[in-house]
Amino acid sequence: LHVRSRRQRQMCIRDSNNFIIESTGSSTVLLDGGMGTLNTVSGDNSNRIWTVDGAGSGNVSGYNFANIDNLVGGSAVDSFTVTNTGSIGDITANAGNDIIIVENTANDSVANISGGAGDDTVSLASTAVVTGLVDGGAEDNQDEFILTGAGENLNLADISGFEVVSGTGGNHTLTKDDGINNWLVDGANAGSITANAMTISFIDFVNLVGGSAVDSFTVTNTGS
Repeated sequence: LHVRSRRQRQMCIRDSNNFIIESTGSSTVLLDGGMGTLNTVSGDNSNRIWTVDGAGSGNVSGYNFANIDNLVGGSAVDSFTVTNTGSIGDITANAGNDIIIVENTANDSVANISGGAGDDTVSLASTAVVTGLVDGGAEDNQDEFILTGAGENLNLADISGFEVVSGTGGNHTLTKDDGINNWLVDGANAGSITANAMTISFIDFVNLVGGSAVDSFTVTNTGS
């Protein structure tokens, strides 16, 4: 269902469907998934701001939505925020340098997150707020995962597709299970880890933990 007109006041569906946003809407318009399942709201080729402030409900570009399972961005820049009262199924950002912020600290607030192409930023209190996948998407130059909670343990096995992970000064621990891992600390709680020909930079992680295989740790004269 393509949504263009501001005169449409409420659209309610009973089966699986996809609302596609192609204009700026009015707060009086409600996209209601009704009793259907796997209902999706999708963006187009324009920059969109998405807010999820209830269970499957929120707003995108002036359109309110309710009883929605999944959100899908378009090819431009999409900014998704799940507030501390919000929850949703999958967030798929697609192309563009997208931003996904989950403020809700409750476990399983989001089912899956996928950044897609572009340099995406994903901010979570902990990986536990997402039930399944946390994926930065295609291997670009600067997909960044930001941990906003306090005293969390980020296991790199729980995320994928990120070139940078940041702890934001919260006394965090970074763990890399198994494999041959080469750790380099060349700044204050900062450095990089190389494994399987891939390098991930880390910032603001106080503790580093290796796995059951071979880990090599190097602290340079500028590292601590």
